[in-house]
Amino acid sequence: MAGAWSAGGNLATARYFLAGCGTQSAGLSFGGTTGANSAVTEEYNPVITAPTVTTQAASDITVDSATLNGNITATGGENATARGFYLVEGSGTPDSGDTVISASGSFGTGAFTGSATGLTGDTLYSARAFATNSAGTSVGDVIEFTTEAAASSAMFFMF
Repeated sequence: MAGAWSAGGNLATARYFLAGCGTQSAGLSFGGTTGANSAVTEEYNPVITAPTVTTQAASDITVDSATLNGNITATGGENATARGFYLVEGSGTPDSGDTVISASGSFGTGAFTGSATGLTGDTLYSARAFATNSAGTSVGDVIEFTTEAAASSAMFFMF
């Protein structure tokens, strides 16, 4: 009996097939098949894990908006189907029960942004990035930012 093995491509996401062949002339059974040449094929499917995501500092902060910044650093063997940010007013740990800014699609590794709008001026917010695939959702670290104060409109009267 002779065998061969070869591998190539993306080893983290590839599907592998192992095959063995034997001859039944000696009365051996190989894999439960019969005939002059028998073959057994086994399939290996890699384990999919939740993607890895990080949260970067917010940018372009104004009185009522901010740009949130995240990065999918590893897919876990399968592209993310959703990515975005959890946002909460004040200091805390935002989650899916808070404000969610998200997009759906097929997302590999790389940076992404989200636009937080309708915010209140001179207010502290906490946010963190998330990414989801069929294995689950992972989140980045919490970041905090404070929106700019609204310009005051003072009236002066001179008598």
